[in-house]
Amino acid sequence: SSTRRGEAIAERPNRTFVVLALGRSGTHGLASLRWQVAGATVHHEPHPYDSKLIWLRHSGGCDTAVDGMLETRFDEMLGDDPPEVYGEVNSYLRYEADWLKRHFNPHLVFLVRDGRDFVRSAYTRTVYTAHEGQLPITPRNGDPAAAEWARSDRFEKLCWYWNHTNSM
Repeated sequence: SSTRRGEAIAERPNRTFVVLALGRSGTHGLASLRWQVAGATVHHEPHPYDSKLIWLRHSGGCDTAVDGMLETRFDEMLGDDPPEVYGEVNSYLRYEADWLKRHFNPHLVFLVRDGRDFVRSAYTRTVYTAHEGQLPITPRNGDPAAAEWARSDRFEKLCWYWNHTNSM
């Protein structure tokens, strides 16, 4: 269970890392470098419900459920015999740095792509369009952008998204 896994991880040198970033920042390419690290198990966004976790955490009010989902997720992925080196490059876990520190204390790397390049790249995708397949992250109450959100164009929303993610 998670207690045994946590103890197994705590008993050895910390050889766990997680790269956190906003999507369209080069995470997929970075994860492909895993083949150059002997004995490492490195994944790029490996779990099918990670994209939902980010929305649940950001929307608030679901913290206990999200914590449990994350614990189950890592229990399933790492099992009772964690690999010697475990790494994950995952844009969907970017709101989970505190949870990751409490449960694994991994080496965290925050990857930030130049905002101009992010916006240019995101425009080739469906982010903040009627065809977006995921629930978009939007400003919470109290964020100055919330009052203007309905009148904001796609460029303004993408700029907000980049700034919001990279100022956390």
